[in-house]
Amino acid sequence: MDASTLLALVLVRDGLLAWVLVHYLLNRGSTPPPSPAIITSTSVSPGPVPSPVLPPVAKTPRFTDITATSFGGPGDANSSAYGGMVDPNVPGVALPYHFTKPTPNVRVFLGDKHVDCAVVDVGPWNINDPYWQTGSRPQAESGTDVSGRHTNLAGIDLTPAAWVSLGYPLPNSAKTKVSWDFIDYLDGKTQTPSVAGIPPWLATMRGLIGIKAGGDNPVIMDMPAFIGATFPDMKDYSSGYKHDSTAWCGLSAAFCMAKAGIRPPFGATDTDKFLWAYAWSSWGTLVASDDDIRPGDVIVWTWADGSHHVTFYDHRVETDDNFWCCGGNQQGHTVSVEPIAMSNRHVIRRPPQ
Repeated sequence: MDASTLLALVLVRDGLLAWVLVHYLLNRGSTPPPSPAIITSTSVSPGPVPSPVLPPVAKTPRFTDITATSFGGPGDANSSAYGGMVDPNVPGVALPYHFTKPTPNVRVFLGDKHVDCAVVDVGPWNINDPYWQTGSRPQAESGTDVSGRHTNLAGIDLTPAAWVSLGYPLPNSAKTKVSWDFIDYLDGKTQTPSVAGIPPWLATMRGLIGIKAGGDNPVIMDMPAFIGATFPDMKDYSSGYKHDSTAWCGLSAAFCMAKAGIRPPFGATDTDKFLWAYAWSSWGTLVASDDDIRPGDVIVWTWADGSHHVTFYDHRVETDDNFWCCGGNQQGHTVSVEPIAMSNRHVIRRPPQ
């Protein structure tokens, strides 16, 4: 290397050393600049930090001061209407209505405590008293259920685990007034989780549960006039119903259909009209398979003496061979829900839409 090249290298070296010294003196005490790798990784803003997901706020329930009792504890083993056994170690409730699966979940309130429960059975007392659908009080609060049994006024049953969650150390003897509502409603997901899939004519029939014939019950005797007013061509025929001692299963079915704006059977001959149970056998459309049956389908039954009965399908219980049906002129000449052996059915028809 000649002298001129060596001198140039020394000058470059000394210049770099001088720049480093000046940079150090000017930036002494400040934070060293990040490496290029760090600059690259932080050059894009990470955006706002998401808020934590909070648990749902328990709103004010709609069903208040409902007498609650206990079921399913030691010495009170319960088989569920939905299949299997009621588990006392899991918070659960029974409500007096048979829901279509999957059953809804409810939140029960007592003082400053609440517990979320699955609906695990049907009861207490009644099996078809959906008092929450109309905002009415539990029918059992009348002191007797629809079968005439003396009640303890309860409108909801709680498992021992539910009672413990509400602060009761002795759930088997627990009885007090609680409030409750459907969790989906309280969490703002839906307004009416309890009535999904229930057609209006079945809802009307359920609202009549407990109505009993005798002494020309005005509720029954007003049905013909309503049908005639809704379908004027049926007015004269309807007015021929004079006393509730006359079979009225077809009348109550026709009334519920009229309330829904659906024409009941009204054929050319007398026996093809709605007061005759058999007239419903060719009305609507055929439901060919039990697997396709839906709440509100019309079932015509044949009895051993050759007579017929018409009612609405309500639900099944997995452990028996019955259709549970809601209709008029049933047990004790009342509107009721009762099991009828599937072997007695004549035909299942679906109302025209």
